Amino acid sequence: MSRATRDRNVEKELDRITAPTLIVWGREDQITPPEVGIQFKSKIRGSELVFLDRCAHVPNVEQPELFCEQLAKFLPKCF
Repeated sequence: MSRATRDRNVEKELDRITAPTLIVWGREDQITPPEVGIQFKSKIRGSELVFLDRCAHVPNVEQPELFCEQLAKFLPKCF
């Protein structure tokens, strides 16, 4: 999986996203630093960005409860 993401950069496609978008980012991510999350948010119109503390590159695995809390807050806004 890491090879696939290394070989494909989606940054130039982000402005094409029109669906409601929640970006959940680990504040301690050293693979893709938090600054990149801020850049992603600026390119996805209307997106929301949430940083999780004590979390690195895989928020849904490292902090599943906090990840689900954020998702539960976001999903009602989509319907």
